[in-house]
Amino acid sequence: MTSRTSRARGGPRGTTASRPTPTTRNRAASKTNRGGRLFVIASALMVVLAALYLLRPSLSDDGVPRELVGHWTTTNNRYADRGFSLSQSTLALFTSASDSTVYRIQSATREERAGDVLYTIRYEDQGGVLPFAVAYGPRAQDGSPEWIHFPHQPEIEWRREQGP
Repeated sequence: MTSRTSRARGGPRGTTASRPTPTTRNRAASKTNRGGRLFVIASALMVVLAALYLLRPSLSDDGVPRELVGHWTTTNNRYADRGFSLSQSTLALFTSASDSTVYRIQSATREERAGDVLYTIRYEDQGGVLPFAVAYGPRAQDGSPEWIHFPHQPEIEWRREQGP
């Protein structure tokens, strides 16, 4: 009876050294679990990154281009008290020297044309998403400043105000 009990527990005393001890088994299991844990952590990280990518604000990859960022005014008397400002994420329309409305920009697209670039900025309004299209002319080689005009008013140039 003694021999059956000792065999059920791993055999005679002399043979237990060749079998894995509980400590050895735990180390092997720990190495296996560590690889599994790393896989789970890496998978969770990928899921979080994918969610952040999908939930990011729907701006174009670069947002509003740098050349458009700033406050724009015109010397045209009809619009002397008006202007607009663009940042990476907002469009502010000034309807007078003291009144403006700020909108969140949703996206910006660029279309190369002869002599200028047409940018269409889509911004969120209470009624939905509206376009704000401007033609941009870069600084010329002769040093004349860059300009913007609206496609429906090409004769009125808007210039960026120089900051302090």
